[in-house]
Amino acid sequence: NFIELFKNKKFGQVSVFTTPPKKIRGMHYHNSKIEKFFIVQGNASINYYNEILKKNINLNSKKLKNKILITLPGWIHTVQNTGTNDLIIIVWSNEIFNIDDPDTYVRL
Repeated sequence: NFIELFKNKKFGQVSVFTTPPKKIRGMHYHNSKIEKFFIVQGNASINYYNEILKKNINLNSKKLKNKILITLPGWIHTVQNTGTNDLIIIVWSNEIFNIDDPDTYVRL
């Protein structure tokens, strides 16, 4: 599930998504969009990868309780549910999703 909650050209967009156990979301990057994730429920492995810098960052949500994770343009981000229950994440984006120009590029 991915649900848009609030959106406004001045503040961007707030959404919520869920991921079932062992499933993966993401595996994409943005050229201009910045996102901030807040884990509401569950455990996750979060991976950031920058192909230009050849830099990889792995984070475990157990160490990130009550922290906000930021995705920056150009960084491929992947979220895997490592728990036994649904993973619930609130995400803020500085841009409203535009279906005609989604600024979402899948890692090949």
